[in-house]
Amino acid sequence: MPTVCETCKAPTRWAETDSGNWMMVDLRPSERGNLRLRERGTEAPGVSRLGTSEAQRAREAGEDLYIAHFATCPDAAQHRRRRVR
Repeated sequence: MPTVCETCKAPTRWAETDSGNWMMVDLRPSERGNLRLRERGTEAPGVSRLGTSEAQRAREAGEDLYIAHFATCPDAAQHRRRRVR
């Protein structure tokens, strides 16, 4: 389900990673993308991170790949977690 980034208002969606974490992903495919979205019926989509060569092959095959919104958000620094010392 599409949403928007709280700070930059860009259209995004949430996707569950293979490790069970959630990641905000740009809504539109990207030529630099390395994320494959997997639809799961009515649930939120899952996402798999592809290696460089695998992503290149997928793009050449015409597959739409996506990019993590954190990589494109102009306000990403506001969302970084502070390290606990």
